[in-house]
Amino acid sequence: MDGASSQDTKILQLLRSDDEKNIKLAFQLCLATTYGEEVAQELKENQELVFELLEHKLEQEYCQTIDSLTYELRELTSLPPEIKQLINLRLLNLDHNKLHLFPPEIGKLTRLERLSACQNLLTKLPPEVGQLTKLEYLYLSDNQLTLLSPEVTRLRLLKELDLSSNQLVSLPSGIGCLEYLQKLYLGNNRLTGLPVDIGGLMNLEILVLENNRLESLPVEVCELRNLTYLGLDGLPLTQLPPDIGYLFNLKELSINDNFFTQIPPDIGYLSNLKALYARNSQLTKLPSDIGNLMNLKTLQLDGSQLAELPPEIGSLANLEVLDLSGNQLSELPSEIGRLTNLKVLNLSDNRLTSIPSEIGQMKNIESLILSSNQLKQLPPEIGELAHLETINLSNNHLRYLPLEIGQLKNLRRLRLEQNYLTSLPPEIKQLESLEALDLTNNEMTGLLPEITKLESLVALSLAGNPVTQFPTEVLQLSGLTNFYLDDTPLMNKDEEKIKQLLPGVTITFWSK
Repeated sequence: MDGASSQDTKILQLLRSDDEKNIKLAFQLCLATTYGEEVAQELKENQELVFELLEHKLEQEYCQTIDSLTYELRELTSLPPEIKQLINLRLLNLDHNKLHLFPPEIGKLTRLERLSACQNLLTKLPPEVGQLTKLEYLYLSDNQLTLLSPEVTRLRLLKELDLSSNQLVSLPSGIGCLEYLQKLYLGNNRLTGLPVDIGGLMNLEILVLENNRLESLPVEVCELRNLTYLGLDGLPLTQLPPDIGYLFNLKELSINDNFFTQIPPDIGYLSNLKALYARNSQLTKLPSDIGNLMNLKTLQLDGSQLAELPPEIGSLANLEVLDLSGNQLSELPSEIGRLTNLKVLNLSDNRLTSIPSEIGQMKNIESLILSSNQLKQLPPEIGELAHLETINLSNNHLRYLPLEIGQLKNLRRLRLEQNYLTSLPPEIKQLESLEALDLTNNEMTGLLPEITKLESLVALSLAGNPVTQFPTEVLQLSGLTNFYLDDTPLMNKDEEKIKQLLPGVTITFWSK
């Protein structure tokens, strides 16, 4: 082996060692000798060596051809000034490093179209960033930016700008000049206001302002006529601007965790709205105009202060998901039965004492959650919910179930814990798809023979019931895998015998 070949072999071994000291030594050898084609190829194929190539002025012709560079998770603290040599660079990904600043030379990357430096330690941007006039995508989330360089407003071709999770207190005036901007992410900053020219972003489709310090929204936001998503979660807002109805193209509106006591009637003009999220708010009522949202598919109002629903709720003909859990509802309007496309209805943690018979009209409902109310009985019409797969009736005041419960042929999960049930209706045997039956903390002393017909049953709980004798009906449940007898008189009495009777079943006798 000649000397040159031996030197190349050594350089290759050092480059491939993944040891920083060895790599530095490899570059010193490259500078001290004329290396061969195999070494040159190794230097070019490993993108993590690009900055070293620039610093050592190696493979300069190749460096000028690079159009895409990804340098993630390398604990990079700075960029070399020589980065300006990457004159054809179009994409630069520097996510997950420890960069504090960009060098002024970054402005020389005039062909750059996409720049991402998320999860670094950037505190500001150099004015030279305004020279990146071909930039279309700028992602700077999870840094420590307190001010945004006004030169950013010169990036007129920008389509997406992500500044979320920084420490920004304001935005530069002129932001409205970014006429091609489609997505603007400003969540999790310290913004107390927005520049009035934000209304100039006529092509903006997504605006996320969540978790800032905005106490009000400028009316100019309502001039963003192409907006399809508006995120206002976690803001100290007490009201929405009355002109919100002008956002005709809005499809999703998220106002979770705010201080709204009411929603303006103009919301009824949002005819294209498909999802409205208003969780954990101070809403006490809904405007009747909400019934005009004919395209609404998801309505989440859980954790609010609603004491009643307007009859117009029944006009939401395309609604598929309705979450009203954690409110103060004591009754439901009969019009709720007109929600015939509803698939999920969550009414848990309210004050309901009854359910209107019109619920039987919800032919497409798949999940019905009525837990933690004050229900004493269910309407017979419950049996008309032919597509129902899950029903949660836990923590109510039920003493019996309607015979019609047996008509729910597609029911897979039936939760009845924390009630006053002493038995189940014989019609329970008709639930041929039932997989899980939870009777925890009722007043059951045993099981009906009909339960043996539940061939699909996998999990059964009699925990917390006054069961004194082993229910032999369980032996005929061939598919059973889990049987819960926690806190029953059978504990510490027949445990071993029961386990022998059901060798393939996991039996729990845990005590509180």
